[in-house]
This record gives sequence, structure tokens and C-alpha cells, in this order.
Amino acid sequence: MIAYVDSSVLLRLALNQPKPLKEFSSIQQGISSRLIRAECLRTLDRLFSLEKISESNQRLASLFLFKAFDHLELISVDDVLNNVGNPMGLSLGTLDAIHLFSALKWQ
Repeated sequence: MIAYVDSSVLLRLALNQPKPLKEFSSIQQGISSRLIRAECLRTLDRLFSLEKISESNQRLASLFLFKAFDHLELISVDDVLNNVGNPMGLSLGTLDAIHLFSALKWQ
């Protein structure tokens, strides 16, 4: 299966959160925006600084994420950013729009 993967999918798995994506192990080709790395690692850092996760859990989650990043085809954000600000008639935040345009670029 080919799938676009966003940070919520990886973080749910990395942090052993409930309801992870069941199909994750079936993904043969994962695609995402380069943005995913910053989103995931910033989230771990924020959770650690707020004392929501321990240092060892942060380390384990980081190891999982770096392995996952190595298996994703990452789409450059540079080209995508040129289109994100264009009107599209959708109520999307900036990060969601970057992910949407990244998936469309890959398509």
C-alpha cells in the first residue's frame, strides 16, 4: 500500500497512544512532507519540557521516529510553499495546507 503519512500517525505509534493506524504495517511506500520531521521532534521536545513524557520515553520515541523517517519518501517543502498561500476555498491551517499540497505534488 502507498500512503501519505502525517505526524499524527507516527506520533501515535511512537508514544504508544490509543487507536494507532491499523494499516501502518501494510504501508509499503510512505510519503510525507519534510515538515513531518520538525513536527514530530518539536512535539516530543514540547511534551518532555511539559513533563508529559520522561527522558527515556522521549529517547525511545525519537529512535522510532528516526527509523520511520528513513523509510519515508520526503517531499521538499520549498516548491509546495509557493502554492500554500493561494486561495483554495478550504478552511485549512497552514500546516495542513502544506501537507495537502505535498500530497498533491507527489500525486
